[in-house]
Amino acid sequence: MVTLVPWQFNFCPCCLAEVKPLGQDADTCVLCKSSLHGPSGESQILRMRNELRIQLKESKSLIDAREAEVNILRGTLPGQRQEMRSLEAKYVEAAANWTSEIEFALENATREIGALDAEIKALYENQQLASVIKDLQAKRDELTAKMRELDTLIETLTSSQDHRKRDVALAITRNLSRLLKQDLHRQAEFRTAENVNFSFIDNLVTVDGSSKFSESSTVVLRHLFHMAMLSASTKIPEMRFPRFLMLDGIEDGGMEQARAYRLQEIILRECLSYDVDYQVIIATSQIAPELDKPEYVAGRETTEDLRALEIR
Repeated sequence: MVTLVPWQFNFCPCCLAEVKPLGQDADTCVLCKSSLHGPSGESQILRMRNELRIQLKESKSLIDAREAEVNILRGTLPGQRQEMRSLEAKYVEAAANWTSEIEFALENATREIGALDAEIKALYENQQLASVIKDLQAKRDELTAKMRELDTLIETLTSSQDHRKRDVALAITRNLSRLLKQDLHRQAEFRTAENVNFSFIDNLVTVDGSSKFSESSTVVLRHLFHMAMLSASTKIPEMRFPRFLMLDGIEDGGMEQARAYRLQEIILRECLSYDVDYQVIIATSQIAPELDKPEYVAGRETTEDLRALEIR
């Protein structure tokens, strides 16, 4: 049997009037005078026990949470102490080196001035660099234009030189063809001489596709080729030829006398056609009758007794 101990109220919770007990009956409520025994009282006790059990459980849960929080805080306590000591050191340093707001503002202004000076210096260097780049670009454009001009000039000169080479080569081949046809008919190719070519690189002259001739014909070809170049130089002012020839060995290669005389006559007629200054010297032991004249002969004839040159 559960015995309910009533609360002792001295004042009414509603009107606050003093509560006066009417008797010493423990089975009756002091406030409302209701009986404390029966199903109603027991249910109230059970409800109160449940509430107390719930409150106890909540209290234990709160205590466990608080203990876990305390353990966590205890784990962070060394780090917090270290941070506190660091902050204390910073505080001590700041307190020892304390500056006023004006000094702090001056320091900031000084740093800003230094940063601006550095920026101005960098901009000035960039400006100088831009000026140098601009000058180099102008010089590059000038050199590019000059290079293009020189390329054009080189192309023009090369084209003109090639054209002049063709003109000179054509003049030489025409002159040589004309002179070869005047030779005695001892070489069949010289009689026609329609297609004449030469190459200074290969040291070769071809007449109608042939370059192999008799020894005497080779001598005639050599001397007449030189005369052809001299004749071309008298007609082409740009041709670099000294207009001077010294022909020796006119009758070399076992050449017959008649052909040697004809060669000298061809040279004489060709020289008489020139209207510019020139000089041709022929050294021969058998001078053609047509050339054996004072206006063509220089010096005396060499004999067995007078072999040396006469020096005046």
